[in-house]
Amino acid sequence: MHWEWEAFYLSKVLFSPIGDSDPVRGGYDGAMLHIVRHFKPKKVYLYFTKKMSEIDCNTNVYERFIHKINPNCEVIKKHTDIEDASNFEYFVHDFEKIIDEIVTNNHGCEVLLNASSGTPQMKMNLCLLAVTSNITPTLIQVQSPKKGSNRDLSHEDDYTDNAFENNLDNLSDSENRCVLNPNILGFRKAKIKSQIKALIQNYDYRAATNILETEKNLFTQETGELIEHARLRTHDNYHAAIKIFNGRVEFDFLKNGLSSELCNVIEYLNIMGIKQKQGELADFILRINPFITKVAQIYINKSKVLKIEDISIRGMILKRDLIKKKSPELLSFLDMEFSKNNNKEEGSFKDNSEIGATNLLIILKYIVKKESFRPEIREIIVNTIDFLKDVLKTRNVLAHDISVTTENQLKNELGKESKYMLKDIIKLVKYLFTKEISSANLDIYDIINKRIIVEMDKSNLK
Repeated sequence: MHWEWEAFYLSKVLFSPIGDSDPVRGGYDGAMLHIVRHFKPKKVYLYFTKKMSEIDCNTNVYERFIHKINPNCEVIKKHTDIEDASNFEYFVHDFEKIIDEIVTNNHGCEVLLNASSGTPQMKMNLCLLAVTSNITPTLIQVQSPKKGSNRDLSHEDDYTDNAFENNLDNLSDSENRCVLNPNILGFRKAKIKSQIKALIQNYDYRAATNILETEKNLFTQETGELIEHARLRTHDNYHAAIKIFNGRVEFDFLKNGLSSELCNVIEYLNIMGIKQKQGELADFILRINPFITKVAQIYINKSKVLKIEDISIRGMILKRDLIKKKSPELLSFLDMEFSKNNNKEEGSFKDNSEIGATNLLIILKYIVKKESFRPEIREIIVNTIDFLKDVLKTRNVLAHDISVTTENQLKNELGKESKYMLKDIIKLVKYLFTKEISSANLDIYDIINKRIIVEMDKSNLK
């Protein structure tokens, strides 16, 4: 019983399109018959275009010749009315459906795919299936007996029993021309490249790294290094990411060239952008507070109007008396801003307030009004600051809300979807740090992705 069970699981089933060279041609096996001869499948699924169906209906030659070699082989025919055998799309669905049928009806069998019969489009389709299928089929290529094209061989009388009897492959010392799993790395590379491209376009570098780990031989070393660089970079590890290419000038474009403070700010902003694009809206919103806090601190301290240490205790607590001493005008501005949003009974700006994003935004707004921006630019910055103050209020609500943040929720609360919020934040940073920040700093992940694709296109196949 054990051996019967094992034999069942080792049984072979062949799927073969039928082409002009089947079942024999020029005194030799065609590809389909040659595979039957050397692999003895228990079943053969034959796929016919309209032209080949007509030949089969008139001669039954394919099944007859199969049974001459393998009498117990079951032949299952798939006739179609396809006339244009050069159209790749015609076969995609049919081939997948038939292979699914083979797997379902022949549990545990070894699936053989004939990649030498039929049109080039059929052969290419089977090669793609071999590398994309959930199963692991055995792809078989049959070499021509003439070691070249057999299109010039006559097809006269190849459908008669006499043609089989005179078949030179019947001889005991005839050559086995089957090649198992021929070199289809090009197809595999195309499949893996497509998967990696989809992942990096969604900035999922961890998943891309996992796929590449088992397929390193298909791509250049730089492909893996760039993906690992991006993975580290998206996890707030800029300096470790840069070290991967330390000393290699051709990868200097990965360096942002910013001061230490601005480097951290821009790296953080780019990660916020990824969170937004990936739909991780709660994370995106929660990151706005620390980001705005840092941006405002940097800009205020580099301004000529005042420094945070001038108006606070240890840069942590704002003091009314220090503010009044440094800038009575700023104190009046703070009182005015707070009176806009609070009941008058609550008073104005409170002494000993913590330095937080909201207070820093108000101080930033005051400084922007004092500095020499073009009027239209100043208006954009001020409007963005006011909007971000509203965002911070919503952020505090969302921080205590266990439900998933949605675009509709943001639009209802703030009047904008997350992508427009991100655009406003980027625009603010660009205007505040025009001389320091370049477009490349803000587009770095798209630049990295383009370079990864360039590297994947380079040949690494021997």
